[in-house]
Amino acid sequence: MLIKFAIKEFLEEKKFKNVSLKTLQNYSETLTMFHTFCIKNEIVDLSDATQSIIKSYLRYCKNERNNKPVTLNSRLLTLKIFFNYLQNSEISKNNPSKKIEYLKTDVVIRIPTDDQIKEILSYFRRMKGRDKTLYVNFARRRWRWP
Repeated sequence: MLIKFAIKEFLEEKKFKNVSLKTLQNYSETLTMFHTFCIKNEIVDLSDATQSIIKSYLRYCKNERNNKPVTLNSRLLTLKIFFNYLQNSEISKNNPSKKIEYLKTDVVIRIPTDDQIKEILSYFRRMKGRDKTLYVNFARRRWRWP
């Protein structure tokens, strides 16, 4: 089967399964770029798509399109979902993305600023003060009117 038709069928299936519009757009963008990359490398049939082609596509995205590791992992995830769908639907027998591992990404830990910490503490002080008000104490009891 041609890659172009496999992509079309995959996107139609995802529309049928009521996937969000944003997810569909991401699938479509990544798979269209992958298809364009395959055409440039003279690959039009699914059986010609190999693990090395997918890795070449990811290298292209990194070097030519300046994609960061998180974006590359997102593109790889889309390709894995695509090829898993093709394999499960028995459209394709092989899954070239199966053994490709995700890239290592840096973990960024955000430390709150002094102003943010003061705001958090102020919030909890206000909440503590509410426990002693008549409204909260009255609401906690289950009053029943005669």
